[in-house]
Amino acid sequence: MKGKIYIVIAFLLCSLNLFSQNYAEQADSAYTSEEYGKAIELYTKAIKESGTSSVIFYNLGNAYYRNGNNGKAILNYNRALKLDPTNSDAQANLDFVNTKIADKQEDNFTLMEKVDNNITTFMSANGWAYLTATLFVLFLLCVAGYIFLNTVKYRKISFFIGVILVLGIVFGITYSIKSANKLLDNSEAIIIDESVQLGTSPRVPRDKSEQALFLHEGTKLVIMDSVKVTNDAENPLWYEVKVDNSHRAWISAKSVERI
Repeated sequence: MKGKIYIVIAFLLCSLNLFSQNYAEQADSAYTSEEYGKAIELYTKAIKESGTSSVIFYNLGNAYYRNGNNGKAILNYNRALKLDPTNSDAQANLDFVNTKIADKQEDNFTLMEKVDNNITTFMSANGWAYLTATLFVLFLLCVAGYIFLNTVKYRKISFFIGVILVLGIVFGITYSIKSANKLLDNSEAIIIDESVQLGTSPRVPRDKSEQALFLHEGTKLVIMDSVKVTNDAENPLWYEVKVDNSHRAWISAKSVERI
């Protein structure tokens, strides 16, 4: 009886996998046929069935861009890069679509912050972990060489290379952790509404004194806090967000999607 149950479970899992692959293939065909709305629907179904990947988010971003939705295109290119920072196609398309949006965001990061971010996104978290593991194996070989080699010259070489490898291991662990934290961080979001008025408090601005910023689709925000408003059925959840690493304001959660 148990054997039959396992067979049924295996059959169902295979069926689900075939369905998800079929959705992705159908989405590719729809995109090639310039049926971008249909491609969006099918890519979304494929994600729900088989999970996420950098490639499928990249394809979904392309479909949204071709369908005239720059906000959702930017959102999905960012999601693709979050899973795989080395996806150069997603980065190129993101840079291109960012030139098309209304709000040109300022770069207020310091040189050290830029360098640190570039190093963090140089590889994925798994890439940094694999590099660190490789350096550790090489370090063990150097330790073995230092212990078992009889020649003083080669023992010294093993020692100095081992010291360098220790520094590399510490560096790799540091950026493996940073890359993993970046992957798990869901504080960044993209405005998906065509335009939205941000306020100085968690509610729709009633007059000019409560208006903070007027932004458009595709703008990236950092969510700092959230508040539930029980007396607002239309906008029950509000985010306090930071824009350009400086300005802070409140926006309805309906107007953004987290990366």
